[in-house]
Amino acid sequence: MSDINERIRKILNTKFGGNVSEMARQCGIPQPTLNNIVGNRMSRPSFENIERLINSDETINARWLITGKGAMLKIEKEPIAVQSVDNNYLLDRYEKIIRENEQLRMEIEQLKNNASRDAGTNPYTTKAKRISEVSEE
Repeated sequence: MSDINERIRKILNTKFGGNVSEMARQCGIPQPTLNNIVGNRMSRPSFENIERLINSDETINARWLITGKGAMLKIEKEPIAVQSVDNNYLLDRYEKIIRENEQLRMEIEQLKNNASRDAGTNPYTTKAKRISEVSEE
């Protein structure tokens, strides 16, 4: 199918059994206009009428209608199953993470305190402190 008019005619025959009145009614395109598009005149459809046709039926592949590429009808894809998650589970998990986070903060603070306290008894830092005190004199 190389012409958009031919593709619209194919939709007319496939989806509406060739009934121009029914297609015009369902698509919201005036019947005389649709007759001019699919009939002998083969008038070019306006953007508005192409849009009406596409919006009137979810199964019509807009890319096919406009370019002729692909299939006339969209392929229905199986919906992806989403596992249901209990909100209570999520809330419990969130609270557990908050508690763990707080515990880790406390441990970090404790390690910092121990490190600063041990700095005075650490032989390496004590020696370095003595060296700096001697060099200042």
